[in-house]
Amino acid sequence: MIAGLGACAPPRGEEVVGASGARYTVIGLTVLTVGNGDRALVVKYRGAVGDIPRVFANARDLAPVFQPEVVRQKCQGLVMTAVEDTFRLGSFSKSKTYAVVFMLNPNGSWSEVPPK
Repeated sequence: MIAGLGACAPPRGEEVVGASGARYTVIGLTVLTVGNGDRALVVKYRGAVGDIPRVFANARDLAPVFQPEVVRQKCQGLVMTAVEDTFRLGSFSKSKTYAVVFMLNPNGSWSEVPPK
């Protein structure tokens, strides 16, 4: 699969309020284009990845905030990626990630892609 990154300026630690009122730190925002031409908005946010049900709950809480940007960017999907630094020394870090994918349906509704 060939992919390219598009031109969304990534926020640097921008705080975003989810649909529930919870606060999240968004550390990256970009558009990914895959080989067949489909595009997805990729949102990276700080979150513990050890608690998978919590990762899904956070992704569901944040998704409505970014869905208008998916439509504006003419994307077909939204990838909510939790990022947890497991080691940091100066500018070097080691991270774990877990992504939850949502697809924009032709009728304008959204569906969550089940994990494999």
